Amino acid sequence: MFSLLSEFLQPWADLIPRFSHRPSTVEWCIWDSMVFGPRVTRYPVLHFPALTPIEYYPSTPFPIDLEVQTLRTADGHEITINASIMVVINDPIVMRECIGYEEYVNNISMEARAVIHEFISGHNHSHGLESIDLLEISLGESLVSLTWDGVSLVRLCIEDAASTTAFRLYGIPQSVEPA
Repeated sequence: MFSLLSEFLQPWADLIPRFSHRPSTVEWCIWDSMVFGPRVTRYPVLHFPALTPIEYYPSTPFPIDLEVQTLRTADGHEITINASIMVVINDPIVMRECIGYEEYVNNISMEARAVIHEFISGHNHSHGLESIDLLEISLGESLVSLTWDGVSLVRLCIEDAASTTAFRLYGIPQSVEPA
C-alpha cells in the first residue's frame, strides 16, 4: 500500500525544490538548467527534480569490460578474445549529446566490440595477433569520432586471446517415439 502511495506522490514531490549533493572530486556534475542550458558544476545546486535534472559522470578513467567475443579472421581461423578498455570522459556534455546519458557505457562498449570485430575479421591470424598496437590506435580514433572527442581511450587490455574451435549445441532435438 505504501509503495502505491509513494508512486502516486512521487511526481508531486519532484516539483519541490531541493539541493543536489556536492559532486565528489572524481565526478562531473551536469545541471540541466532551463534558463542557461546544460552546465558543469562543482557545487550543490538548488533544482526542481522534475524540471531540471542533475546527472553525475566519472571524471577519472574507468574500465569497461567488453566480454568474450568469438571471431573469425580473414584466413578462416577462429579466435576467442576477452578484452577490456579504460576510457576517460573529456567533456560530459558533448559525450551526452552524442551517445546519450542513460546507456553511455553500453554504447561505448558496443562501439569497441565492433571495432575489434572489424579489425580481427580484416586481418590474417598471425598478423592480427601481432598488431595489437594498430587495434588500439583504431579503437581510440573510433571512440573519439563516435563521441566528438567527449570520450578518449586510455588503454586497451586484451585479457585473453586464443585460437578456438567452437562447438555449439543450440538444442537437442526431441526424440521421436514410434506410434
